Amino acid sequence: MSIINTEILAIDNKARNTLITVNDKEINTPTFMPVATRGVIKSTPHTYLNKTQVLLSNTYHLYLQPGIELIQKIGGLHNFINWDGVILTDSGGFQGWSLPTKIIDDGINFKNIYDGSNFLMTPKLSIETQNILGSDIAMIFDCLININDPKEKQIEAINLTRKWGDETIKKLVAAISNPKVPTSSATKITRLEFFIS
Repeated sequence: MSIINTEILAIDNKARNTLITVNDKEINTPTFMPVATRGVIKSTPHTYLNKTQVLLSNTYHLYLQPGIELIQKIGGLHNFINWDGVILTDSGGFQGWSLPTKIIDDGINFKNIYDGSNFLMTPKLSIETQNILGSDIAMIFDCLININDPKEKQIEAINLTRKWGDETIKKLVAAISNPKVPTSSATKITRLEFFIS
């Protein structure tokens, strides 16, 4: 589990400069976060990223190839890609929007883009995969839709994301030996209301 602290360093109107510390690694925001879908940035050696503080990697793709078992054997994604900076992993929810899928109440039925097989990504599988990857910042499994979808579909997606988020938080709380503080936080987070105008 990650330890995250934030400190606002400067404010200019609506802009702000913030120092985020994650597991003793620092990110100064605003920042550029290169996309390393499978742990690497195409055509860019890590030596060119000496001023980069955070990479974004993709849970869906890493789950399928090279697979979490291999990455776990090597000691996590940081070791696998030889990166000591912050790694943020997305949940796989974006691929539920960008790839041909079927969204159901329990998760997203995907067709594996590498071999054509089908599998169900659930909130539990998403967060377990991100934990195995050793992500510094893990995202909850979310339901994305088109911005111009009807209001009813937007509300449906928000409610499904909230449901999946609640399942993710319960999974995280269950993994902690003394869950009093996270449980309090989880209770407050799940009471948040989302508004669509």
